[in-house]
Amino acid sequence: MERCPHRDSDISAAIAALQSSTAAIERQFQVLETQREALVSLKTLNKPNISVEHMRNDRRRHEVQEKGQLDIAVSARFHVMVISLICARRKRC
Repeated sequence: MERCPHRDSDISAAIAALQSSTAAIERQFQVLETQREALVSLKTLNKPNISVEHMRNDRRRHEVQEKGQLDIAVSARFHVMVISLICARRKRC
């Protein structure tokens, strides 16, 4: 059985084409991998720091509680002053 030179050259060309396209796919894969790593890095930069967010939320909650306590204290003091003024006026009249 003799080899046909035409077939060998076709097979060699097909192998070369496959090797070339494989190399191109590998290069494209590397480009995509680099882009993926860059996107992951950007995503990490934009991701909020959970511990910092918890600290901010705790501080806000504390400020709201403190303001509520101050509001109650001011309101109580105001009522005491009003009652004191009313009593002082009654004593004058």
